[in-house]
Amino acid sequence: MSSLSRSHNHEARSREVLRDTQSSTLHPSRAWYHHPVVVFIVPLVALLYLPRLYSSLIPHSLYSPLYNDMQLQEIATLMDDLYTLLADMTFIPHTSIKRGPHQINATANTCKRDPAALRLMEILPYVDASQVQESDFLFGGSFMDYRRNDKLREGCDPFHTSASWDYMTPETVALTSWGTGGWNGDRTWVLMYDTGKHAMRVYEGELWIAQTKKSQLTGEDISGVGIFREGIQAGRSILDRSHHAWAEWFDAPKLLTRLKEAYRTAAWSPWETSNRDHGWGVDRKHITSLLRKNGWPETFDPDQFNVDFIRAQNKPSGRGWAEAVFKTIEDLEGEGQTDLGLTIDGQIAWGKERLRQLIPHFEKATDPEERWLLMWRVQRAKRDVERDEAHLEAAKQEVQWLCPNGTCVEEEDMILWEFRAVEKEYAKALVAGTATSKCQKQMDTLPAWAPSDPDRFDNCVAQIEQQERWLLLAYEQTKAEALEHCAKTKKFLLPSDTLEDRAKVRIATLQLRNTRHKETIQELLAWGKDVDIPEYGIKVTREWELANGPWFLENEIDKIEERLADGGDKESLWRYLDSGDGFPEEEFSTVLNTDQELDDMDYLMQYFLVRTRFPGDFAIVDAHTVASIAGPTPVATDEPPYSEFDHRIRRSASLPISSSGTELLMVSCLLRIRLEDEIRDTELAELRGYARRSEHGNITVVAEMLGEKSKLWEFGVELQSVTRHRTPATEFWPNTHFDPGRYDFSKRGHFKIYYPKHMPLENFDDEALKATQRDRKRRAEWMASLKKRCRIAVFLK
Repeated sequence: MSSLSRSHNHEARSREVLRDTQSSTLHPSRAWYHHPVVVFIVPLVALLYLPRLYSSLIPHSLYSPLYNDMQLQEIATLMDDLYTLLADMTFIPHTSIKRGPHQINATANTCKRDPAALRLMEILPYVDASQVQESDFLFGGSFMDYRRNDKLREGCDPFHTSASWDYMTPETVALTSWGTGGWNGDRTWVLMYDTGKHAMRVYEGELWIAQTKKSQLTGEDISGVGIFREGIQAGRSILDRSHHAWAEWFDAPKLLTRLKEAYRTAAWSPWETSNRDHGWGVDRKHITSLLRKNGWPETFDPDQFNVDFIRAQNKPSGRGWAEAVFKTIEDLEGEGQTDLGLTIDGQIAWGKERLRQLIPHFEKATDPEERWLLMWRVQRAKRDVERDEAHLEAAKQEVQWLCPNGTCVEEEDMILWEFRAVEKEYAKALVAGTATSKCQKQMDTLPAWAPSDPDRFDNCVAQIEQQERWLLLAYEQTKAEALEHCAKTKKFLLPSDTLEDRAKVRIATLQLRNTRHKETIQELLAWGKDVDIPEYGIKVTREWELANGPWFLENEIDKIEERLADGGDKESLWRYLDSGDGFPEEEFSTVLNTDQELDDMDYLMQYFLVRTRFPGDFAIVDAHTVASIAGPTPVATDEPPYSEFDHRIRRSASLPISSSGTELLMVSCLLRIRLEDEIRDTELAELRGYARRSEHGNITVVAEMLGEKSKLWEFGVELQSVTRHRTPATEFWPNTHFDPGRYDFSKRGHFKIYYPKHMPLENFDDEALKATQRDRKRRAEWMASLKKRCRIAVFLK
């Protein structure tokens, strides 16, 4: 081997030794890379946190979050805690809370659901709405129950927007249901939980509640009790952080905890946050004070709280024996301006307005018979106003006699009146039947949507027996206090407010009204002789005959006496006497066979509504017949022949009538049978069937009875710009297409009679509408045929 070769090998070995030496003596700043802990821990941490890092960088809509059962259990537990608080307050029975896991009918879903959303539905607690007094508990937000198929469908569109507003995702679950409120001026809180974000938004009937609204409000936040104060913001991704919508997202557990704490601390109560239609008979703030008075939450006495609640509901007004006279004055004079700024006019103002409207009609009338009819009505209206004004003056004088110096009842004697009111409620309960019989009635009329519950009957009996026990305690407490007061003051208990006495007073009042009717008609008949009505004054003569026989008053007296007799329905008599507006669900009906009978009924109903001065629902209801002029064959559907939804539409679609307005008798034909079979219109039948299946209440079917005088328009659900107006016969009233974007309307609104001036005929795209104007005769024949086959019904509220 040459010296050159040996030298090269030596240099190579030297370089290898140098590398080995350097590797064993790395710089301290780099040595940690080779530490065994770093080699294993760093990749593990990266693997665990990479999904979270990814989710923080990417908007939520672009990824599907992992299933987190602990978060779902947390939400279910917080909802259970909230419902338990309501039950502890006795707002709902404990037995109405149904805890999971539940069997959810996933096939009833009409929208896509994320597995996490379905899991949450299974473990959430639910409140059976059929077992509570009021289902609205959170500013109109109602108890949501996904065990019900209708609520599953509603959960796909909880705001009832008909897919016109894309706000739902598969991860979204509505924790409360849309109840009352929103468009009627009240808040409607719908809690919308996102299983992916573990965050919640709150819809209040008009818009999302957002933290940005805080500066626009007086106080801490929109809730008034600090629900949305600082510290409730939800976590957000980096890309979402600058988006304004994130101000609407709240940390779900914190929000539910704050709601729970608001109830637990009595910052508000469920009676205060509910939207009960007729209230609770007690100021809502006072109910909250009763909770605190009875030890809520630490030493709460639920029995005494409910006793105090009953006593507050029966707190005397202080008017004593003048109560009825004050009511008469309010009816005649009006109640003035309400808290909402509305002015409620009385019967006198109503009569004067009617007179003001009649006089121009009389002056413009050219037909001789019509002029005589209007002349009669003007005279009658004048007589009514004069009589009411005299009655008002007499009532005011009676108040001065009953309440000298403005004092009707001394403060110390109020307990006597309170006991008298509670005693009446106790007497009503005694004739209402046993708890068992009441619950049997409830079982017989149980709504179809009520989930099955083997303990429902027993729970009902226990609940009613508990309510009766509270009433008995209130009766015993007020009686003891009243007797103690009598012993101290040497006074006596007031005469009981018995059913028999109240019935006698009501009969006497009806007889007095009957007498006054006869006196009025005699005066008007004398006027008729003086003016010598001609022979062709048939309409006037007919009205005289109707007015001369106030049959409805005598019929009412008969019903009172029938219920007051042994074996009579005393429970319904109590309800009638308390309301004073007629027996509930009272119906007068007849079958119309000829045009003359229909004309007679028109006059009869006009007279009835004018003389009683009570608005009513006057509806033509077809029970079984079909129009004689047939249209296209209806579309077959798998819907049941009759449903609760149809019944609700039937009741709500009846047009109210007021005698203060025009003399035109407004009625609507409402079909109680299967609409798809009755309505001779293929496309409209499809639309109605779609509305029923998708639970859209804003689609109604109106078979119009006013012909050319109607300006009602239907709002289409599938396309927001389509307005449909159909009669039951396609050839009589084809489709129309109307573009609301041309006008200054809210696109969510229903285009009804309020906007006729904004709907000129030339702005409709469909020329067929004009063609229908040339086909009036055939359409009128169809309407007349339908009228004759309908049953007239008057529903008294």
